[in-house]
Amino acid sequence: MSDYQILDPKTHAKLTVEPALIFANAHHQFAPICLAEVPQIAVNYPIFIAKHPNTGQFGLQAMLGLNAQENLFLQENTWQSAYVPLYFATQPFRLSVEQNDLSNAKVTVDVEHASVQAETGDALFDKNSNQSDILKKAIASLQQLFASIQHNQNFFNTLSNYELLERVQLNINANYSSNLSTSALYNINERALNKLSSAQTHELHQSGYLAACYLILASKLKVQSLINLKQHKLHEVENA
Repeated sequence: MSDYQILDPKTHAKLTVEPALIFANAHHQFAPICLAEVPQIAVNYPIFIAKHPNTGQFGLQAMLGLNAQENLFLQENTWQSAYVPLYFATQPFRLSVEQNDLSNAKVTVDVEHASVQAETGDALFDKNSNQSDILKKAIASLQQLFASIQHNQNFFNTLSNYELLERVQLNINANYSSNLSTSALYNINERALNKLSSAQTHELHQSGYLAACYLILASKLKVQSLINLKQHKLHEVENA
């Protein structure tokens, strides 16, 4: 169970994080991503849009596996891809923000995370209570994640206004995906995107949303990469 505490140089002076265990809790089929990550994510993972079952809010998701609790990019706690989604790269830290005021954000750490519980690791503070490089890097990534939240919402508001969202149905061989649920997955409606007026297309371009739309669409090709990864892992098990 997670136990997030506000990071304090006195209380957590001796706290360390073991880099080899940062991805211990990353066995998930999807990773939430921010709009700023789309260029890097699109060349490594399929991107889909998920609708939260309770709030109805949309969010960008990088697909990491073909089954629940499956991350095909993890191998012995090592991430086998050129880019790690910030959501997992910033573990075991989170930002605690009140009233959307990033200037007063507080960094929290999950003291129950495997990387923190380890007997070895990198210190979060030096002997003068200054932040270590690993902590500074995590904070910078967390700030980027939080700053993108409003940008993400504006993106989805625009897509909804232009009716550019459509449900998707993935057809994947049952041998590779036994319980893949796509009921809440959406993608960009390419035909509707191409039918936008010049003024609408210009607005999307000016906001940077047009490029994001085409990158998300192009990332669908990465589903085959996931299938290939799954096949490779299954062959390894069979030949073990």
